[in-house]
Amino acid sequence: MDLIMPTSTFPNGFTAYDKVVYDDNGTMPSLPETGFVRQKLLLRFVPFSKSTLWRHVATGLFPAPVKLSDGVTAWRVEEVRQWIDGRPRIKSS
Repeated sequence: MDLIMPTSTFPNGFTAYDKVVYDDNGTMPSLPETGFVRQKLLLRFVPFSKSTLWRHVATGLFPAPVKLSDGVTAWRVEEVRQWIDGRPRIKSS
């Protein structure tokens, strides 16, 4: 079973995810269905570096994060999933 553990819950009810727990066979988990994902975990699911992530945010090519509290910035999982789903697929040969 794939798990992504919530690591921060805020008074407003938001939950942010930033730590991955692999399943028993060591496979990569998927994004949670809802909530927020922090940068460290997000970078496992997007095909670019931290610098490129922020450049894409600045130019509007990637969804902007939300500041949940001092020092805690995260992306809405639903927006990340929409971005991933909207990317062109590369056909394997």
